[in-house]
Amino acid sequence: MAAKYDDDTQPYWEKLIKDFEARNSGYKVNLEVVDWEQMDSKVKTYIQTKQQPDVLNYNKFSDFARDDLIYKADEAVSPKLLDDFLPLFADQAKYKGVQYGLPFISSARLFFYDKEIFKKAGVAAPPTSRAEVEAVAKKIKTAAAISLGLPLGPEEARASSAAGR
Repeated sequence: MAAKYDDDTQPYWEKLIKDFEARNSGYKVNLEVVDWEQMDSKVKTYIQTKQQPDVLNYNKFSDFARDDLIYKADEAVSPKLLDDFLPLFADQAKYKGVQYGLPFISSARLFFYDKEIFKKAGVAAPPTSRAEVEAVAKKIKTAAAISLGLPLGPEEARASSAAGR
C-alpha cells in the first residue's frame, strides 16, 4: 500500500514491482495506491481487520510500534541498507530510540529571499521561525508593497498547511 503523492506515484510503484517480480520469481506483489485523505482510515481498517499490508508507504508508525504490530527496521532489512540512510532521516523513523520506518521520501523546505527587498523592509536577517516569517511578511508588504510568496500547491499541501499554523 502506497500513499499517492501525484499522478506519477502509481506508475513508479508499478515499475518497481515489475522489476522486483522479474528478479524474484515466485513473488507476486499487489499494489494499492491511496490518496492521503483516505490513508488514515484505510490503514486503521486494515489493521483492525487483520488485513494489514506487508509493505506500507506511510509516515505514521509510532502507534503501530507501540502496539508491537510492525517489525523493527533491523528485522526487515540488512545493516548495510540501514547504514545507507542519512542520520537525520533515520532518526525521524524511530520510536523510543528504535528505528521502525525506512525513510523513502523526504523533502527539505528552503527559504529563498531577496536581500534588497529585505533591506528595503528593514529586515537584517532571514526569519528562523514561523512567527518571524509572518512578521517579516508584514514588513515586506508595508515597505515594498509586495507579498512574501510561499509554495501552497497540492504537491506540498501538507507542509504548506503546517507552515500556516
